[in-house]
Amino acid sequence: MSNRRSVEGANKIEGSVLDELGLDRQTALELKLKAALHQRILRLVKRRGSRARDLERILRIQHVREKR
Repeated sequence: MSNRRSVEGANKIEGSVLDELGLDRQTALELKLKAALHQRILRLVKRRGSRARDLERILRIQHVREKR
């Protein structure tokens, strides 16, 4: 049994949310490609068990950390 609750009067969206936003085709396509790439990167990071420090080294970037 799902813990999700349906909201009365909510619109059900079929397909991609990006299609429902009313964006022009080029912008929607770019966002879909970026989202797909992001998902593939996340799966790869998870599969490899990479940590934030590992990704900083690989990407040659430094993440700003808050002082505790």
